[in-house]
Amino acid sequence: MKRRSKQQVAREKVWSRVIRNKHDNKWPIIFSELSSMYNEATVIKLASIVWWDCQTDKEEYDWSYVYSIMKKYYSHIEYEYEECDLVNGLIYVGYPQDLALFRVKKPKNKNGRKK
Repeated sequence: MKRRSKQQVAREKVWSRVIRNKHDNKWPIIFSELSSMYNEATVIKLASIVWWDCQTDKEEYDWSYVYSIMKKYYSHIEYEYEECDLVNGLIYVGYPQDLALFRVKKPKNKNGRKK
């Protein structure tokens, strides 16, 4: 995988604060809207990505609603969503397009193949 620049890494560290301020504790509304657009597996995966990416802000912000959705995650949902829906959902939440595309790529196993 292509290595990210220092600028990209620095930008990724601040974007979570941008979406936090954009939504200002309106996560129930945001995830209700996402639920009307996507299947349950997609919404759970979106919550998981958002929570993991934003966990550094846990102490200064209440992510409990996002976490409550993320707790429904099971590995079988990896086969129940479309990557394009994840990208669009992350952009809807406030991710920049390039970061959304980066975050939905499936990790590679030790043989270099996507899981």
